[in-house]
Amino acid sequence: ETGGDAFYNTNDLAPRVQKMLADNQIYYELAYYPPQDKDPRKLRRITVSVKDHTDYVVRAQKSYLLSELQASDSSAQEQVPISALQKAMSRPLPLTEIGVTALADFMARDKNQAEVDLQLQIQGEGLRYRWQKQNFFSDLELAVNIYNLSGKPVQTLDEKVQVKLAPEQLDLASSRGYRFNKRIALASGLYHIRIGVRDLQSQRMGTAVTWAEVPDLKKGRLIFSKISLYDAPPQTEKAEAVSQTPGNIEPREVNGLPLFKQGENVAYSCILYNAPLQNADDELKMQLEIFQGERRIYQEPWFLPQSPRRAKDKIGLELSGQLRPETLRTGVFELRATVKTAKSAQTAQRSISFVVAP
Repeated sequence: ETGGDAFYNTNDLAPRVQKMLADNQIYYELAYYPPQDKDPRKLRRITVSVKDHTDYVVRAQKSYLLSELQASDSSAQEQVPISALQKAMSRPLPLTEIGVTALADFMARDKNQAEVDLQLQIQGEGLRYRWQKQNFFSDLELAVNIYNLSGKPVQTLDEKVQVKLAPEQLDLASSRGYRFNKRIALASGLYHIRIGVRDLQSQRMGTAVTWAEVPDLKKGRLIFSKISLYDAPPQTEKAEAVSQTPGNIEPREVNGLPLFKQGENVAYSCILYNAPLQNADDELKMQLEIFQGERRIYQEPWFLPQSPRRAKDKIGLELSGQLRPETLRTGVFELRATVKTAKSAQTAQRSISFVVAP
C-alpha cells in the first residue's frame, strides 16, 4: 500500500540493503490537486504507470484519505517553523541533491561511558565552491538528529563546516568527496540517526539515515566493535576532530562501502570488548569468512589472533591482520569475523561489506 518493497525468509541482509540503496538512489515525486469531496473519509485510490510501457513496474502509494491530508496541513500550521534542512531530514526518502552516506558504531571510553562514532561520506561533485585568496572554499551545514527506540529525540547537532582547497586539489576533492567524523556520548541502547547536509552556496541538500546500537559493557558479554578495512596495513590513527583541510578527502568509497581494486591486499582491524588476554585458561580464537550474496566463497580455519594488544581506550582488545585470498572477482562482498573463547564458551560476530572493482 505504501509502495515499499519487503524481503522475506532470509538472514543475508547485505544484498538486500544494497538493493534498497540502489532502488532509493533515484526516485520521482508527483503532485496534483485532489478534487474536493463531500466525504473526506472516503478512500481514494491512486494508480501510477509509465505511458506506453506496460512492462515497467511503478512502486508508489496506492491510496490515501483526504481527511488525513487536511489534518496534516492544520497541524503543520500550528507548529514552530523549522528549517528547510530539518524538513528534508524528516522525509521518509533520502534527498540526493548531495550524495550523503552515514555509518555509526560505538566506541568505549570506559566501562561506564560509551560513544557513537558517526562517519559521514559526502560526495564532492554536488558542492559549489567559491574562489577567495588563491583557494577554493565550500561552506556546509551539518545537522544530526538522534532518536531512541521509542522515537524520543535525545540529541540534536547543527554546525557549520568550511572546506578549504588549493587549486590543484579541487578535481580530487570533487571526485572522491569528503569524510567527516563525529563522536557523540550516548547511554546504552538502540538509536535511529538522521543526518542532513546543506551547501550554503547553492542551497542543495542531501540526507541519510543510519542506526547505532550502544551495548552495555558492564554486563561482561564478548562484544565486537566495528571492523575497518584498508588497502594496506592500518597506519597511525589520524586526528578525530572534523578537519577543514584537504587531509579529510577520502580515497575510495562507493555508496558508503570501502572500495578495493582487484588483486589488492585487504587488511582489517577491529576492537573486541570484554575479551580475555591470550592465556592457556581461556584461549581466544578467530575465524574469517567472505560471502558474496548468500554464498560463502572463502573460509579461513580458526586461528589465534596474532599479537593482540589493548586498544587506545585501554579496555578493548585490538585485532588486526590481512585477508589471505589474493584475488576476488568484482562485486559486493561481505567479510564476517567470528571470535570465541574456550573456557567461557562466548562468541561474538561482526561483518562489513566492501566492493571489489576492476
